[in-house]
Amino acid sequence: MSWRPLSAAEAKRHPRYGVAGWLYFFFGAVVFALIADAVEWLQYSEGSDRPAWLIATAIGVHLAILVAGIRKWRWFPELAIGGIWLTGALGQIYTQHAQLGPMPTDVVDPRQVGLVAFVFLSLLLTWLLLASERVNVTYKHRCRAVADPAEG
Repeated sequence: MSWRPLSAAEAKRHPRYGVAGWLYFFFGAVVFALIADAVEWLQYSEGSDRPAWLIATAIGVHLAILVAGIRKWRWFPELAIGGIWLTGALGQIYTQHAQLGPMPTDVVDPRQVGLVAFVFLSLLLTWLLLASERVNVTYKHRCRAVADPAEG
């Protein structure tokens, strides 16, 4: 996929500029994760599934993603992709979700379903953040290059 660079003024005039569509869902999910992490942090106890440092890391990463997205910082897509994979992978590694024990072959382990869902959703969000024209116009100031019919 080839992209054509836009000036900041051109990007702001582009019809795909701004936060809309699936990005509302994305930012809603980040806000939900931030609230859930903050509640877990405030009520942290021995029953918590994640270590305190991991909760603090997730709060920091989710807050950084939210601020970068709202402020339309150019490196938002990369930060969001890294944050999704980092916090998700650490959450899987440092909790009971990653410790898969022997299971009967006729039963689906819910932890395996969670791991597969994490990988699938992370791949989907990575693709959306890289390929979405709205993300590229708004944050990267570039749009899809239109093929010139005169070129061949």
